[in-house]
This record gives sequence, structure tokens and C-alpha cells, in this order.
Amino acid sequence: MALYDVIGDVINENKYDVNRLDVSVRDREIQIELLGSKEEVKSVKDKLIQKINRELVAQNFGRYDIEVKRGELRHSTVQPTPEENEYIRKSMELEGKVLDLLEKDNYQPAFPIEVRINSMENFMYIALPNTEKRVQELKEKLKVLTKEYGEFKYRITSIDMAAREQELRWGKHEIISILFGGLMENKAFKVTGLSYSFHPLPLQIKVNISLKSTEPEAKQLAEEIENEITEFIQTHEKTTEVRNDPYELTIYGKDKKIINK
Repeated sequence: MALYDVIGDVINENKYDVNRLDVSVRDREIQIELLGSKEEVKSVKDKLIQKINRELVAQNFGRYDIEVKRGELRHSTVQPTPEENEYIRKSMELEGKVLDLLEKDNYQPAFPIEVRINSMENFMYIALPNTEKRVQELKEKLKVLTKEYGEFKYRITSIDMAAREQELRWGKHEIISILFGGLMENKAFKVTGLSYSFHPLPLQIKVNISLKSTEPEAKQLAEEIENEITEFIQTHEKTTEVRNDPYELTIYGKDKKIINK
């Protein structure tokens, strides 16, 4: 629900006329159908992909593979059931109450909170700075607040705010997206996979290449990738704010062994 909310906010803020939205969290894929002429859809699709991924990265969902295509208007007779509408209403109502509680008691969530009520489960997610010492106190207050909505599963995590701040700096200009796009486009680097994580600090960047770690040219290729990443961070116009940020780069061969350590 939180993922759909982020995408929906981007769509609504920019007044895109969406016919269909499909999201696969497992495959990290999003498919969007826009209404309009071929020219209209073609002119906005790149900006739409960029805006959604920028916001997903900023909200700690990471980048998704997004496909935008032209759709045809279809008249659907499927409507939410009264029960589903009631779940949505209760979720939004309780989320508002939780936000009021957090603000009143001066809790500072590191990420947007998530409140989910449906036929499968009642679930709540709150991320707090790891300097917050009142976690147990908050849990007790949440139990009282949610009592009328039934039993809940709570996930309250502690976040290193230095790592979160680094994540926001890099996400502001989609630096990871630009970096990974450049590495994948350069066929000479033989990159087969890329991943990253800001938690825990510092930023962890992992690169997989198609050579075994024991192949003679693997070491040289790893050095070239390291140099490419260093040069990008130190020279690209969008990396000014992150040039002093720490990060760790690990390059793996196709035998899953580390090459650059």
C-alpha cells in the first residue's frame, strides 16, 4: 500500500491520466498504461519514469524497472466491496491517529509510516532514529491506540540517521541510478549485476562481472570499474554534495568470489 501511495502521489501531482497500474514487488517491476495519443505518451513517459524512481529512491523503496505504454480506455465493472472500502477507511483513519501521536510526543520517523488493515493482517511499520530511547513506551501507547481495530503486528525499527541522511543526499539527484546506468551501458565492463545498500553506514556498492575471479583480466577490469566509479563521484555535476561521503565497493566474479580486495 505504501508503494502504491508513492506512485499515486507522483501521478496525481503531475496530473497523468493513468488507465492501469501494475506493480510486482518481487520482480521490482512497474507497468503503467497512460491515456492519450501516441505522441503524448511518448513525450511524457521518460519524465514519468524518472519522477517515480526519484521518489521511490527518496522513500527507501529503491529503483524499479518501469514500463510506460499507451493504453485504451476500458470500462470496468469491478468495484471495491463494502468490506474492502471499510478496510481502506480504517487504515487511513488509524494512520492519522498514529501520526498525531508521534507528533504530540515528539517522535521523528525516519521514513513514512505504514498502517495496513485488511482481511489478511493488521500491520504497522515505524522507523525511528537509533538515538530514540522510548521505543517500548511507544509500543505500549500503540497497543492502546489500536485496541479498537483488533490485534496488530508491529515492526518498529531503529535507523542510523547518518546513513539515512547519506541516502537522501544520493537519492536527491538519483546518483545511484545514473551510476548504475553508466556501468551497465558500457559493455567493456562486463557487468552482470549491481546492488547497493545505505544501511548500515557506509554505502555498500556491489558489482558482479561475467569473468571468474581467477581470470587474468579480471583484476584489471575491477580496477577500471573502481576508477570509473571514483571519477564519476568526483567529477559529475550532480555529485557535488556526496563527494566526501564514505562508501565501500565490492566487485565479484561470476564464481561469486571477491576480486578487488
